[in-house]
Amino acid sequence: MGLDRGDKILLRIMVVDDDEMVRRSTCGLLKTYPDIEVVCEGANGAEAVTKARGYRPDVILMDITMPTMNGLEATRTIKREIPSIQIVVVSGQDALREALSAGASGYVMKTEMAERLVTELRKLQALRPSEASSRDAVLCPVFRALP
Repeated sequence: MGLDRGDKILLRIMVVDDDEMVRRSTCGLLKTYPDIEVVCEGANGAEAVTKARGYRPDVILMDITMPTMNGLEATRTIKREIPSIQIVVVSGQDALREALSAGASGYVMKTEMAERLVTELRKLQALRPSEASSRDAVLCPVFRALP
């Protein structure tokens, strides 16, 4: 997962949310970490699918409620086409089961994002490639817990 830049592994992230302020703040948070690169952003699920095909990020942070194509439909499409991409659903609604059944690797409530997001991304990054292909290994316990 990620690119080797000397002694650091760079985790390549795509942020997808229809709320521009949420996208900007999430990208701003992630850009403060030298081992994380935000490679692109999307404002809806259809854009997420198109950009996932082109950019091939390691992880996509995906909102659920968006115009054109919702995040769950986009997750299903991306996981079907590019199963190696890990998708973490970031939502303000309680949709853990729906996210996981759509193929998401994890789930974080927007209210918890600042405290948990980078920690959980690094847990995904630490998995060996053989583990990353196993859905059960990728489901971090913290992602599964709802507040």
